Amino acid sequence: MLTTATEYPVKSQIFLFEPLEEKHFNYTAEGIKRLSILIQATLKARKWSLRTFAKQADIAPSTASKYINAKITKPEDKILKAIAPLIYKPVSFADKIYIDKNSTYSDWTELAYVATKDFFQENIMNLQEIIESTITKNNLSESDIETELLSMVQNKTASMTINRFMQIQKGLVNDVTEDELRQIRVLLDIDEEAHTESEWIMAFLEQKNPSSNQRQGFKIDELDGAKN
Repeated sequence: MLTTATEYPVKSQIFLFEPLEEKHFNYTAEGIKRLSILIQATLKARKWSLRTFAKQADIAPSTASKYINAKITKPEDKILKAIAPLIYKPVSFADKIYIDKNSTYSDWTELAYVATKDFFQENIMNLQEIIESTITKNNLSESDIETELLSMVQNKTASMTINRFMQIQKGLVNDVTEDELRQIRVLLDIDEEAHTESEWIMAFLEQKNPSSNQRQGFKIDELDGAKN
């Protein structure tokens, strides 16, 4: 026999509603300026005007101008959400900002982080600095380096002379090749205990003052705000 709903009454359930916790960001004036520089570098790399940027982000040109020129005290979540997919990620901030033209922000909170006091500002070493840093960290003597390089030449894993290495080490040449970079890395830091491959590559690119499809560097003092 079929039972009726009244025979098995459903007990009422009470659900406690708690509002979703809002993310808290420790924005600073320095961080907002850093966000501004990143936006400017993106626009320069994309060859976008202020109005083009505003149209792509679907925000008002006046709002876009405020973010480009750091004329805000606290970024709005909805604006960061709108612009994040358009902004290239920074590889490094120093006297230059390097951006990765193959990578933008899928998560707007990552972009918000750029404007906070917690953002880690990486400095790019040049080739001479990373060589000296590696020698120090790995406790290498001139004799160690010369002996190892001679062994590499004999084993045909290197073609660089000790004189050439010393010229590069002292910054006396500016025509270092990618193959020489590889040889130096193997010579000084084969296990990457001192520096990662990407750090070596960035130091090499800094030496070359690069502009590539993957990474592009802009001097910060050359970024001068909004253009119509």
